[in-house]
Amino acid sequence: MNKLLLVCLVVTMLFSASAFATGFVPMGSIGQTQGFSLYGENAASQVGSSASSSAGNMLTVGQSNNLTEFCSPMLTQNQGSMLMQGASTSGHCGTLGVQQIGGSTGNQGQLLASIGCKDMTTQTQSLGSTIQMAIDKDGGHGAAEGTQSSIADQSQTILSGKTIMNSTQSIGSIQNGSVSGNNWSGGSVFNYADISATQTQTAN
Repeated sequence: MNKLLLVCLVVTMLFSASAFATGFVPMGSIGQTQGFSLYGENAASQVGSSASSSAGNMLTVGQSNNLTEFCSPMLTQNQGSMLMQGASTSGHCGTLGVQQIGGSTGNQGQLLASIGCKDMTTQTQSLGSTIQMAIDKDGGHGAAEGTQSSIADQSQTILSGKTIMNSTQSIGSIQNGSVSGNNWSGGSVFNYADISATQTQTAN
């Protein structure tokens, strides 16, 4: 009996992994997946003469899944992300530059499986964000500055006859930097941030 239960559990987990990887849902089961990828680059620069420059980006993504079976169960998913970037330079002679790169990714999956001997309810989530910024000044009189921020969140819920399962995650990061000086000065700033989070829930 224990061996049979173990075999059924392994088969269920394999089908669960397959569903999250390919979107395939086994017969007699329901499931949902979501995924997003957001990426942005922003730069402002100035070489010689008297001038100024500025640049900015704002990227957003949001999505929602809702699935309800007649008389039971209900599955919901939500996720979103925002990336904001801004850079500026102002000066005379010399070289000023700001470069920003940022992005975030998110994936989540739900499966309410009825395979063989047992029901299995599973939720997985992963969320990540990376931002980096470089500011350089080489001679000349002036200043360069930049700021960027990245936030992302996701949530999912399964309500069935015997299970209530809820998962939420959120991450965020902010970067600021500036360099300024006279004709005989130079300087640089480099910022880097990387965040990742994962979680899994399973109920039999």
